[in-house]
Amino acid sequence: MCAAGHAKDTFLELKRKKIYRYLVFRIDEKKRKVVVEKTGDPAETYDDFTASLPENDCRYAVYDFDFVTSDNCQKSKIFFIAWLVFFPFDCLYIVVNTFGSSHKGRDINEGMQLKETSIWPMFCLISVGNKNRLLVLRAFGSPSSSRIRSKVLYATSKHGLREELDGIHYEIQATDPTEMDLEVLKDRAN
Repeated sequence: MCAAGHAKDTFLELKRKKIYRYLVFRIDEKKRKVVVEKTGDPAETYDDFTASLPENDCRYAVYDFDFVTSDNCQKSKIFFIAWLVFFPFDCLYIVVNTFGSSHKGRDINEGMQLKETSIWPMFCLISVGNKNRLLVLRAFGSPSSSRIRSKVLYATSKHGLREELDGIHYEIQATDPTEMDLEVLKDRAN
């Protein structure tokens, strides 16, 4: 999935001409393109930006963050934000046991104990009785009421869009609103 020409042009206007504070992108499934859903004018606040993101669906966004450094210099950094919330219990998974067979499912059954591994959240070891199985979590998630198809489309298209938008300084994948709080941007920018 690639960005529509208008989406790239609008990003360039944000980057070069500073006529937008932020852009919100959505995937147009019929056109199979990433399109601009909303633009924010330069006077809009970060709260206006976060309010423009849907609570129950995935989106991509670009935010032009202006700040003053400790040396009293005015700076601007462009953030790419993927609103792809990851809930392990809301994702498809595959359990592979010691015999190599697999089970596909949507829920983790009661009685299974999750044990985090060093590469969590992609993989974790689960225990059922005295047998250990590997739970392979697919890294697609979004707010829990989103459709599975939407989750897959946004997760698989993120890298391609990110590559097309040349000039991004930082990337954030928000798993909830606190992970894209204004303080997070300030910390990353400094």
